[in-house]
Amino acid sequence: MILLKKKRTIVIKEPCLRRIRNNLRTIILKANTQIQLRILDEIERIKQIPDYYENHPPELLNKVQELYDKEKQIERIKRASILLCPSCFKSDKDMTYNPVRGEWYCTDCYAKLKKGFTEEGQPEQFP
Repeated sequence: MILLKKKRTIVIKEPCLRRIRNNLRTIILKANTQIQLRILDEIERIKQIPDYYENHPPELLNKVQELYDKEKQIERIKRASILLCPSCFKSDKDMTYNPVRGEWYCTDCYAKLKKGFTEEGQPEQFP
């Protein structure tokens, strides 16, 4: 993943382009959810093996741990992407990148967080 070094705001004013952006984000988020659900289904399938809880076979435990790690990685990538605001979880907004945190926030949340951190004496958190 490429991290930007500066604050950047992406605003789309054209309604047609906004609709396209929002639909693409929705499609990608749905695909992401499907992948995560498949991983969790695979974990549940492994846990249904009778020997899993009784003997704790190392190969099954390792497989489950790998799947959990993969699911966490997918979630981390989704949260750091421009698809979803990590504060309000909306995907249909213009976004601003915070280089300190490495995350994209909707412009409304970014303004609120910036104001809050400035009042708390930590303006460097939201440049």
